Amino acid sequence: MADYNDYITSRLDDQLSYFDSSAIKNQKSYKRLKRVAIVCNILTTMSIALAFTVPADYSGLPTISLPCGLNGDGLPLSLQFVGHHLSEQLLVQAGHAFEQATDFHNLHPPV
Repeated sequence: MADYNDYITSRLDDQLSYFDSSAIKNQKSYKRLKRVAIVCNILTTMSIALAFTVPADYSGLPTISLPCGLNGDGLPLSLQFVGHHLSEQLLVQAGHAFEQATDFHNLHPPV
């Protein structure tokens, strides 16, 4: 995710470099533009994450999400199992088995 954020920041900085500093009349305009870029970045990140969970959410299929490690930046990663209708018990058993076989549920990102 850090690479993506760096990419967005560099793209914004590239686009802003086309403007002469005199074209930005005051610091408020620049700050407003930066805020818009940050919000767009957050919304893009959220929409990418939702693309993987929304189909199961709307289908009514049961799901279980489990921790499965930390990424290179130390942020938590997860996986999601999707079951057939009325297979909640099987999903809970699969989740329990996964946690017993791994130690991912004991990892915590650095604070």
